[in-house]
Amino acid sequence: MTRCLLHAQYAEILRVRLLLTRVAADRHVMGDPMTLLLVDDSARDAILLEEQLFDSMGDGVTVEYAASLRAALERVVKGGVDGILLSLYLPDSSGLETFERVAEAHPTLAIIVMTGRDDARAAERAVRLGARGHVVKDEATPAKLARAVTNAVRGRGAKCPRTRALDRRSARVECGRPRRHTI
Repeated sequence: MTRCLLHAQYAEILRVRLLLTRVAADRHVMGDPMTLLLVDDSARDAILLEEQLFDSMGDGVTVEYAASLRAALERVVKGGVDGILLSLYLPDSSGLETFERVAEAHPTLAIIVMTGRDDARAAERAVRLGARGHVVKDEATPAKLARAVTNAVRGRGAKCPRTRALDRRSARVECGRPRRHTI
């Protein structure tokens, strides 16, 4: 394939990903509640986070719960989930592997990684790999959670390096021709 055709294909992939993200955000803006999947093996943490989400987002959010990665992946397959609040340490997966498995299975889904205070490095790596945000459970406030979730679902959260590179490439594609930009 020619380089120009590859650029056009990358641009189309980005347009589709952006459209899927905007559809989820538009549903929320138009009155449909945003559906979040809260994945955490600690029932206490899950209840606290759910209460904080309801405090900050009210009727604008519906929260579903999964206690394991397997249960989370099964729920996401059914559809209708706008974003995931994902703990990295679950009974059936731990560390970055947890994030990577969800991201591989559902690359367009907005994933917000949740960690404890001691695990900031893993969260930073997950964001570099494509998570759209990071929340420290112990430091979460209703406002911080609402901001992280809203930004992630609306596509304003962090992007992985590959996605940023694709964004730059698609910006150069105009009328089927790559344009040069100096950075």
